[in-house]
Amino acid sequence: MGEDVVKPIMLLSRFFSQLTAKTLQKTDIFQLRHDIVQVLCKFEMIFPPAFFTSMMHVMVHLPEEALLAGPVNYRWMYPIERLLGELKKSVRNRAKPEGSIIEAWVQYESLTFCGMYLKDVETAFNRSQHNNDGGMRKEKLSVFAQSAHPLEILDEESLEIIEFPTYSDELYNLVFGPIRAELFSGCYINGVKFLEAARDDKLCTQNSGVHVPGGGESMNIDFYGKLTSVVQLLYKDHTK
Repeated sequence: MGEDVVKPIMLLSRFFSQLTAKTLQKTDIFQLRHDIVQVLCKFEMIFPPAFFTSMMHVMVHLPEEALLAGPVNYRWMYPIERLLGELKKSVRNRAKPEGSIIEAWVQYESLTFCGMYLKDVETAFNRSQHNNDGGMRKEKLSVFAQSAHPLEILDEESLEIIEFPTYSDELYNLVFGPIRAELFSGCYINGVKFLEAARDDKLCTQNSGVHVPGGGESMNIDFYGKLTSVVQLLYKDHTK
């Protein structure tokens, strides 16, 4: 999309992000009331008249509503609807849905309370993050020092000996070249999962865009692109 389309959408996203904050200042509300009018005017230059339903016009009154009634996160039904959706998922006996919800809620509260005191058991309080990249690798091949890891079981890497005693061994492995190359459909980098473009096109979310900062003598140039493939090179002595 062009910049003339992306900017109004970003301004609308920022409008709702500020409006739904837990703390809301009056000065911010006055600014939001002014900004939403400009956003809708920009939308009128992009989208057809059929796009502007009554719900689009409601956004003009949201800042005034917040000014009179307070922050919206205490009044809107979205958090309640999300909670009710989670409770409906816990229904196992459709003949007695209320009893199933109560039983699931008691189990959840009990596990949450007991999980605070279980140090040697993985719980919601001490488990690692979902996209765990394992941190920076400590390999001696400094030219490939990075925090990216392929989509595999990261705990297996702790069982491999990947360090070398001297710099000469590192140089020898680089000169010898890789002995094997492995292809992966994605990788973890700094807690974020990236997928190759071929696999990413089949999903609703896009995680194949990459940004590489570059530098030069006169100016800094940033490079943008898509992740086409993830290749892991295996050198001698299990270095990769």
